[in-house]
Amino acid sequence: MPFIVQCENPNCRKYNLVEDALCGQSVECLICKTAFRADNAIRACPQCAAKMRVPCSAAAQRVQCPKCGTVFQ
Repeated sequence: MPFIVQCENPNCRKYNLVEDALCGQSVECLICKTAFRADNAIRACPQCAAKMRVPCSAAAQRVQCPKCGTVFQ
């Protein structure tokens, strides 16, 4: 299942969809072409829509939202 990563370039910071096979590897931003390591996936809580960073190795596991406490996958 693809996961979302955020470009590390401070002038870009766009979100990119990355395939699972690239977890932990260097990827290139589709917008600014900056290379960065895809270590953290961005997940959004289904209850409160808060965004959080989750290690991409744990992207398929259940996590708990630090804002509202909802557990989701």
